[in-house]
Amino acid sequence: MSSRRELYLIKFSHFTQAAELEIEAYPLLDELTSKISTLNLERVRRLKSRLVALTRRVQKVRDEIEQLMDDDGDMAEMYLTEKKRRMEASFYGDQSVMGYSSTGGGLSVSAPVSPVSSPPDNRKLEKSLSIARSRHESMKSSESTSDNIEELEMLLEAYFVVIDSTLNKLTSLKEYIDDTEDFINIQLVCHFFHPY
Repeated sequence: MSSRRELYLIKFSHFTQAAELEIEAYPLLDELTSKISTLNLERVRRLKSRLVALTRRVQKVRDEIEQLMDDDGDMAEMYLTEKKRRMEASFYGDQSVMGYSSTGGGLSVSAPVSPVSSPPDNRKLEKSLSIARSRHESMKSSESTSDNIEELEMLLEAYFVVIDSTLNKLTSLKEYIDDTEDFINIQLVCHFFHPY
C-alpha cells in the first residue's frame, strides 16, 4: 500500500530532522551560554527558525493522522487497491449484463446469447445473477474492508505515537532555547548594570 510507505517516509523524515536539530542545538546553546557572541546568537536564531518550521509540519501531520483515525470512511478510502477492485467489479458487472465478459469484451461464457434472440426471461435471469454476484462480492468486500480499516487504524496509531513523541521533543527543545535566551538576556542586563 503506497499510503503506508508515504506515512513511513514522512514519519522517518520528521523524526530524523528532529534528531538532527537536537544534536545540533544542545552544544550550540551550551556554547552560547559560555560565550555570548553575534555569531552564536545568529546560529541559534537560524536553528530556532528551522525548529519552528519543522514543528509546524510535524503538528500538521499529527493533526492529519488524528483526523484520519477519527473517520473510518477516510481510512477506507486510503485502501486504493480495494477501491480499484470495487470500481473494476462494478464496471465489469455492468458489462456482463450487456453480454460482455470481464476478460476482453467478448460474449460472456456464463450467459450465452442466442443468435436468434434472447427471450426476456433469460435477460432478467442474467441481470438477477449479476446483481446477486455483485451483492456477494460487496459482502466479501465489506468484511475485508473492516479488517483493512482495523489494520490501518493500528498502523496510524503507531505512527501517531511516533509523531506525537517527535512533537514533544521539538516542544521541549524550543522551551530549552527559550530558557537559554532568557538566561542570556539576564546575563546581558546584569553585565550592562554591573560591568565589572
